[in-house]
Order: sequence, then structure tokens, then C-alpha cells
Amino acid sequence: MGDFKTLERLYFDDKKYADAYALAAKLANSGDVKARRFLGWLHYKGKGCDINLEIAEACFSQAAADGDAEAVYGLASVAFHRKRFVNALEAYKAAAQKGFAPALFRIGLQYERGLGVPKDFEQAFRYFSQAKVRGNLYAERAIVRLLFAGFKGLSGRLQAPIYLVSVVIRGFVVALKDPHNRQLMY
Repeated sequence: MGDFKTLERLYFDDKKYADAYALAAKLANSGDVKARRFLGWLHYKGKGCDINLEIAEACFSQAAADGDAEAVYGLASVAFHRKRFVNALEAYKAAAQKGFAPALFRIGLQYERGLGVPKDFEQAFRYFSQAKVRGNLYAERAIVRLLFAGFKGLSGRLQAPIYLVSVVIRGFVVALKDPHNRQLMY
């Protein structure tokens, strides 16, 4: 009863956050990089412990130093939460370079909203499209949002409802099969 699968079950399935925290701390202290990153998310979200961005950042930094792409994404999320949008963008780009698709979605969001960069719908669409190719459903939803808003003109607005139905159906199927699937991560 002390491996990463058990940790995921305690957190996602059983919702035993205090137990998940205790196991994550134990595994992280024994050198488990994924557990160190998981501990960062627990502190970031306040699950099984209080929200503590300093500890979350330290956990993410340690796991990122060992090459964990999701930990780099975690560092970006902490920076974003602190409204350090330029730092967040740099870290999201680093996570994306390591192949972490949700980071591409977040980069697109920053361009769409003008957070740390000038608003640029072309860049937003480009990053959303890259994330979509890697299976990120939130990126697909963002593309639909841009199309409905008229980003690609009348033809985009006409395509948007078809894309919307497709995204909803695929999202539903993915969530039914595995509610923790990375395609659902934003």
C-alpha cells in the first residue's frame, strides 16, 4: 500500500485527500519524482493540506529538476496564479517543449486574453490547434469559442456548431472511459 497507483486511487477514486497527502509525502521523501509533483498539486489545490504556493513551487521545482514536464507546468500554474504572466508563459513554453499538451492550451489562453503578451488571436488559434492535435479537449473547445466569435469569419461561424458537437461527444466518451485522462486536463 505504498505506490503511485495507490496514491492516485486515494486521491481520484476514494477522495481521501489526507491519506493521499500522507502517502505522497512518504513517496516524495523516498525520491519518487511523480509523487513530489503530486505533492505540489496537493499544496496548490489545498487537498489534504492547506493551500501553500511556496511549498507547491518547491515541490514542482524539485520534480522539474528531475525532468518532469508536468512539474514544469505546475511551476507555470503557480506563476499564473500569482499573476506573473510573463514567467508563466515562459514556463508553459518549457513544458510544451517537453511534450505536455495542456501547456500549449495555456499558452493559447494567454495570447487570447492578452496576459503577459499582446492579445493575438492568430497566435492563440495556433497554440490551441497544436494542443488539439495532441488530443487536448479544452483546446478544441477554445477553438470553437474563437470560431463562434467570428475569428475565421462567416465560414468559421458556420463550422463552429459542427465542431462543438464533435467536442462535446468526444469529451463525454473520454470522460466516461477515464475521468482522469490527460485530454481533460487544462
